[in-house]
Amino acid sequence: MTKYYLLLVAFGIVTSLAFVEYKSPTNTEAHLKTYGSTSILEISSETKKYMDISEAMAILEPKKITFDIPKPLVLATLHTPAFEKESVVLPTDFFMKSVKATIKGTSTLHDWESDVTIIEGQGSFQLKDNMLASIKDAEIKIPVKGIISREGKKMDAKTYETFKSDKYPYIKYSFNNAEVKMNKSHVVSMETIGKLSMAGVSKSVPISAYGKLLPNGDLQLNVSKTINMTDFNMEPPVMFLGTIKVGDEITVIFDFVLSKINN
Repeated sequence: MTKYYLLLVAFGIVTSLAFVEYKSPTNTEAHLKTYGSTSILEISSETKKYMDISEAMAILEPKKITFDIPKPLVLATLHTPAFEKESVVLPTDFFMKSVKATIKGTSTLHDWESDVTIIEGQGSFQLKDNMLASIKDAEIKIPVKGIISREGKKMDAKTYETFKSDKYPYIKYSFNNAEVKMNKSHVVSMETIGKLSMAGVSKSVPISAYGKLLPNGDLQLNVSKTINMTDFNMEPPVMFLGTIKVGDEITVIFDFVLSKINN
């Protein structure tokens, strides 16, 4: 299958219109990948494609064409011989509207909590019947020094030391595929097994997410995962000459809101 890419930069005004023309609707897919303010619309088909911008897409090789748009809005019009008088809007994708993450743990003094202030991610959101069906080739990265404790800078320093942030600056979780299921009550569930990397150690870790379809069409997902630091060769921090010891278990909590790109 040949793939083509439209690179969309989310600022400015529209400078061109692009219509993708397919000889046949056979096995055609469209996915959007979001990287911060930049999104890539990936259109794949077994058949030849053309574009009205100098027929740039007539050559069967991956191409990138830049558009300036006022907001993350993607519309691709599909024309086939059977529907020459009818334009079909391709089902567009989802993007990450918001994400919040916290890390919780215990100690011999009291429970503690840290906020994850920076989250980097990418993935391909797959649609079925105009709804999110799966997430593929996804990776979430957390800069260790973006973890800020509510207990103050001394706790931050211990956190960075525990995660060996100078040598391993990121916590990473990646997976190949996660199916998204929704029941009649609009309750959503997702399960996957991916690779979690922390402090130089990588392990296969299952993740479950639960949520719901919101009235405005957004998709809310919540993830809560408890792990042991010692499983990743990390020594739980101690402070004040060993009088305060942090527990081995930590719980990472994510709250995602995904929105349709054309919502």
